Amino acid sequence: LHQILTGTKEAATATLLAASDAVDTYIHMVEYLHGDSFWYYVNTTCYDEINMFNGNIPVNLADDPEALLPCVPTDERAIFWEPNSNPDPSCTSQSQVYGCSIMEEKMRGYLDRWNRTMFNYADKVFFAEKVPPGGDLNFVDLNTHIGNLNAFFVATDEANQQGYDSVFDWADDATLAYEEVFMTEEEGQCSEVVIVIVQTLTLALEAFEAELRIENSESEDLMAVEVEFEIVYTETGADASDLFVILDPSLEGFVGPSSGISQLGGIGSDSTATAKWLLVAKEEAVPGSEPISFSVGGVLRYVLEGNIVNIPLAKDSIMVHPKPSLTLKYFLERVVYSDDPFTPEIEPAVPYFLGLLIINDGFGVAQDVQIESAQPEIVENEDGLLIDFQIISTQVGSEPAMPSLTAIFGDIEGKSTTVAIWLMTATLQGRFTSFNATWKQTSILGEVGIAVIDNV
Repeated sequence: LHQILTGTKEAATATLLAASDAVDTYIHMVEYLHGDSFWYYVNTTCYDEINMFNGNIPVNLADDPEALLPCVPTDERAIFWEPNSNPDPSCTSQSQVYGCSIMEEKMRGYLDRWNRTMFNYADKVFFAEKVPPGGDLNFVDLNTHIGNLNAFFVATDEANQQGYDSVFDWADDATLAYEEVFMTEEEGQCSEVVIVIVQTLTLALEAFEAELRIENSESEDLMAVEVEFEIVYTETGADASDLFVILDPSLEGFVGPSSGISQLGGIGSDSTATAKWLLVAKEEAVPGSEPISFSVGGVLRYVLEGNIVNIPLAKDSIMVHPKPSLTLKYFLERVVYSDDPFTPEIEPAVPYFLGLLIINDGFGVAQDVQIESAQPEIVENEDGLLIDFQIISTQVGSEPAMPSLTAIFGDIEGKSTTVAIWLMTATLQGRFTSFNATWKQTSILGEVGIAVIDNV
């Protein structure tokens, strides 16, 4: 790093370009081998599972292509690995890799490419020019793969000559040096400001409304009216009450004191009263991918003319679906390009991004998800720096960027990811030196232990 920093801006730029080209050889190799750039940019939380999967797929095709053929029986020509099944233990012991946010379409595309490669090699077709007319060229051409490997080896040797163990270490140092050279001025003084961006995430959760309507046709009041809920599995009848949260009811027509979810108060003679509860299932109520049926009933209890009356409530079935399980990962562009206060010219502001990756690792759908962002607010500025920050647009996934502060995701399916980017500008150039994200749940569900977000 010191050697790079002692050079000029031109030298730092040239070094960064060379290191970037070296990293590109790896990216190109991975993209070609897998047939899709998705596998290079895949969610980092899945690396262990993907490496386990890749470890059971022959990738060093240049050594001995024919040694790979046992993984594809030539008599059956069956694919050697299928999601959620393991037909050939000699090829892989990993029968389930969907624990992270890997899209099934991508996984099947990866497998199709590998199986086609194995089929072609079984037929001694190692190169694209040997594919019969009209054949599918979506396989690993041995010449291309070897060329990509050699390019990566050359780039790695170049990184080693520069004193680095890998092309990635070289690129990291080159990036730091470039930033130091371009962002530091001898006559300048570093000023630090702290900004806060408040964002509000909302989504719809599955809940069930239970309503009890009581008509008191007696000439006496009903006293100490209360309800005792009973929730069981429909199929087995086993108690499931601890798998649900019941919110305090909304009451109409009751008189006297009420308390909690059960004690409703009294009902006057010749009058009607109504109670409504919301029932919310906990995440552990449906641990798998299929919905589960529960039956909700209970007992209505009150005092009439000094006698305790118990009335069983008819059971009603509810179908509870799996819950979503959301993790939010923010990422921020570190270097901000804008006006340089040490030059007479006014340089234009270059938009930079605040990004967010939402990972739904649950089986359930997160419904009607949206995030409303406030504009950045400067909360610390000891030197009184004349600077301003602004969000200028919002983009969700591949949709066009919109001049809005709100990111509307809609429904986020289970075992999937989505991304949003807020484009921002600053009136002065600089760089972010630290970034921190915190969250709190403000709805009533948070107070009773129903988590909407697992982690930020």
